[in-house]
Amino acid sequence: GKIGKNYEIEIADITGKIAEIQFNELVQSSQREEYSLFLPRFVEIRDDKDEADTLEKLMAAESA
Repeated sequence: GKIGKNYEIEIADITGKIAEIQFNELVQSSQREEYSLFLPRFVEIRDDKDEADTLEKLMAAESA
């Protein structure tokens, strides 16, 4: 299926891979201890990484 304006990606091709996503803000739910990305944008598949960033790492980057 299509992702964004310029990407044609098959889900099977990206399943289990790390994707780089840019976002405007990390938002916490007001009712639960859940977080979401505000305005996420796909950047690229990261073949050089085999472990995703943790929530703690995202929060540290957000506050820097």
